[in-house]
This record gives sequence, C-alpha cells and structure tokens, in this order.
Amino acid sequence: MQISASRLAEYTAALNAQQQTAFNFMQTALRSFYQLNGGAIDAETMREFAMQTLTTCVQTFGDRAATIACSAYDVTMEELGIDVQPSTVYNPVSIDSTGRQVDYLMRQLTPDAFDSFAQKLAARAYENVGRAANKTTIHNAERDYSKGVRYARVPTGKETCGFCLMLASRGFDYKSRKSAGDMGFGFNRFHDRCDCRVVAGDDFTTVEGYDPDWLYDVYLDARSTIDPASIRREMAGLPAQIVNKKITDEICKEINRRSLDWSWNGGKVESGTGEYKRFTAALAEHGYTTSITDREDAPLRMSGLTWGMADATGGDVSSSISTMRQERKDGGTDTAGHYVLLVDGINGAVQSVRNSLQDGETAILIDTKSKGASGLSEMRRITR
Repeated sequence: MQISASRLAEYTAALNAQQQTAFNFMQTALRSFYQLNGGAIDAETMREFAMQTLTTCVQTFGDRAATIACSAYDVTMEELGIDVQPSTVYNPVSIDSTGRQVDYLMRQLTPDAFDSFAQKLAARAYENVGRAANKTTIHNAERDYSKGVRYARVPTGKETCGFCLMLASRGFDYKSRKSAGDMGFGFNRFHDRCDCRVVAGDDFTTVEGYDPDWLYDVYLDARSTIDPASIRREMAGLPAQIVNKKITDEICKEINRRSLDWSWNGGKVESGTGEYKRFTAALAEHGYTTSITDREDAPLRMSGLTWGMADATGGDVSSSISTMRQERKDGGTDTAGHYVLLVDGINGAVQSVRNSLQDGETAILIDTKSKGASGLSEMRRITR
C-alpha cells in the first residue's frame, strides 16, 4: 500500500488547522487577560492563568488533533485489512507538564517583554497539539504491533533537521533496525518546530516522496564520517548513555552540514567545473555545497569557511597538511585550519592526520576509490 503525497498533505493540513487554532486561542487569551488587568499583573497571577489556559488549550485542541489521527489510523487499518480495535485518543496532559513549560518562559518575562512571552507560549500550544496526534498514532501502533502494525516518522521537509532525518531513516520497520546501536536515541522525541508526522502502516507500506532507504544511506554516511569508534575511545570509561548521546549528536550535526535537498530529497548538489572539480565533485557526492572564490591559495568555500585542498593520493598526508597550512598563512587567509584531502585508504590516513592537525583544525578525508556502507565514497571528518 502506498500513502499518496496528497493524502499526507490533507492530513497535515487538518492537523495544522488545529495547531493554528490553538496558537490563536492561547495568544488571544493571554493578551485579553493582560489588557483587562491594565498590564498590572503580578508574576504569580500570570503564571497561574497561563498554566491553566495552556492546560485547557492543549487538552481541547490536542484531543481534536488526536481524533484526526485516530480517523487516519482506522482508515489505514481498514485498507490494510488488519483487524484491530478502533483507535483511541492518547493525549495525556497534566498541570505539572504545562507548569514546567510556563515556568521556563516566565523566567524570561519582563514588563516590556509580554508580547514575546505570549507568542512563545502560543507556540508551545501549537507544538503540543501536533505532538498529541503523533503520540496517538504511536500509542495505537504499539498497541497493535503483534498484528503487524508499524509506524514511520515522516518529515515534511520544512523544518527538517538531522535528528529527524536520522529517525525517519528507520522507515516502517523501525524495530528491526538496531544494528547501529546508537541509532534512534529518543525516537519518540519531538523538538520545537518539528514538522514530522507519524504515519501508521505495515512492513510493506510506502509514502509517496518518502524514501527511508535513501535516508538510511544518509545516516550511514554521516555515521561513518564522524567515526563512532574514535568517539568511544576518547570517551572510554564514561556511561554508555552519555557516549551514545554524543555519537547521536555528532551524527545529527554532520547531517545538518549537508544540503537539505540532498539529505531529504536525494537531489544532486552542484559540483562546479574547472581545475578543482575533483574536490568539489567528491564533496557534492556527500551533499556538501561548495563554491570557488578567486582568493589566492584559498579557492574553496564551504559551510561559511575557507578550506585548503590537497590531493594526497599516493603521497604524504602530513606533508600535504603542512604545505596547505603554510600556503594559507602566506596568503593571509582569515579562516585557517580547514582542509580537504583526497587519500588512498581512509584508515591508513586517519592516524597520520590526527598527528598532523593542530588544536582547532579540521580535515575531511575522502577516498574516492573506496565505498562505505552507504554506497558512497568513504569519508572521515577529523577535528582536533
């Protein structure tokens, strides 16, 4: 079964309508309360009103969003021919949870910052209502797991970050993908402004425009680039939870460095032409957007930085870095210490690069003749 892009868009639009209504309700209630009291409200009174209003708002509009999710879930189960009980709303809202959100924003409330406070609290209502729909789908899918029900986290591509893309790569058969160990840290977490929609299905369900196999390659490439083994060595002796979180954070950062079109849509990144195409093409394969400047000895711009380039295949990696460092120093380039090297064999070059880099320097190594688990050329990012 394939869920069409138009069907997902209709579902998203219905949820967005409830989220926007919650946003408007929350902001209007706060502003009205503030104006009725002439702006002379003590902090405790404002806190109590905001807490009660947010609780009511998230409960009311979250239930409506969850009901929409239930309808979508039941329709999908019927189409799949899976015999399950009708789905149920899952939107647990407590005064304690809303109180914590209000307390966090209250710390930033000053007499001249009420508008910002009202808008941020309304944004919390918007996000919580969207999460109610996602949590409802997850709750029902996990209830019906034994009957073959699965769910996927599908980004819509508007506020998609590395964390969401990493988790989206698990597809509908998410419980079977545990070979990476650190992958999926906090799968059910949804950050602020998250645009992911949780969609129910089975192992064979697809969503038009959603390619978890490609996203998994993106994840594998980023994971290989940051080299989890080296992080584990550096953090030896620390609790596994802390180490795995560090690895996950680094994977997400690495995905965020790539073009969103490449990461999410599998689009091609322009590699440019000319004498440096060997480097720009190798970087473009991994989703890096680059540009060439006419600045002497520093022609490559990437991620807002200037990078030196060297072909160290069949040569000395250490000498290549030393030469680039001197050239950049002679050229007066402001942003020093960023290097791209083409190498023969990643593993053999890594230790030499570690020994050659100075504190604060970064090198990206690419072996264009060797493929990694993602099917892309092997790459490592090393920062000292």
